[in-house]
Amino acid sequence: MIVQCHKCSTKFNLDDGKLGPDGAWVRCGKCSEVFQVLPPGQEPAKPEAPAPPPVEEDDLGLELETGRGQREVDASDLAEFGLESDDQEAEAKGGPGKAFKVIFWLLGVIIFLALLSVGAVVALDRLNKMPQMVNLARKVPGMNHLLLPQGTAREKEQPGEIKMALSNVRGYFRVNEKIGRIFIIQGLVESQHKDIRTAVLVRGRLQDTQGKVARQAVVYAGPTFTPEELRALSLQEIQARLGSPKGPDGTNFVIAPSGTIPFMIVFANLPGNLSEFTAEVVGSDSLTPGSQNKAR
Repeated sequence: MIVQCHKCSTKFNLDDGKLGPDGAWVRCGKCSEVFQVLPPGQEPAKPEAPAPPPVEEDDLGLELETGRGQREVDASDLAEFGLESDDQEAEAKGGPGKAFKVIFWLLGVIIFLALLSVGAVVALDRLNKMPQMVNLARKVPGMNHLLLPQGTAREKEQPGEIKMALSNVRGYFRVNEKIGRIFIIQGLVESQHKDIRTAVLVRGRLQDTQGKVARQAVVYAGPTFTPEELRALSLQEIQARLGSPKGPDGTNFVIAPSGTIPFMIVFANLPGNLSEFTAEVVGSDSLTPGSQNKAR
């Protein structure tokens, strides 16, 4: 049966077989309060004023002290047999224990820190910061799918107005002998700046049938490929050329005022639900002597 301490309200499980006809005195295992437990259905008897026994004063004090001590001993002995708290009952019923809760929260903290670390590495990669740490992260399985390919040009933090437009833009598929099906966006960048510009950055995006960006890349205008090169070069060779603002001879690709410069963006590992593509100029540098002007 379940009994409750009259002082601290702690509940316990008491074996009915330990109760006699008049019940039993038990001691609370939490606050040490001693109280009487009656058999189920039995009401506690109303207290009556006991008649003083015809004994001497010294005998009376001894009898009362002995009786009180016996009650506490009996209650203590009885409390040793199977009194259980609510926490013990919960554990007996298969509820989660303290060890399970500690492990659960520990795993949660580890997962949170792992996600935070992955997000930090991806942000550093996009900002082109701490490349050594980013390259170490590439060795972790699955991280290469989240990071930009090595050699990819990043957008520059450049103030100023972009006075450039695109023309003759088209997109088409080709088959590469090493990487399979690829998609190319190519066209011309037309400059409306009054100075010579270099390091012109063009961003291309591929969208799926739901209008979401499935692939994107930023390259330097200037490098282009022949159909034979698109068919034979490896993806690393293609990305290395598109990620450099200089030609094979080491000179910068430049665009004169009112002039044009070609661009080509190559996408590999294509998803199957592509719908459309876009391209835009996102930055350039000035080649005017002494000028610090940059456009974005």
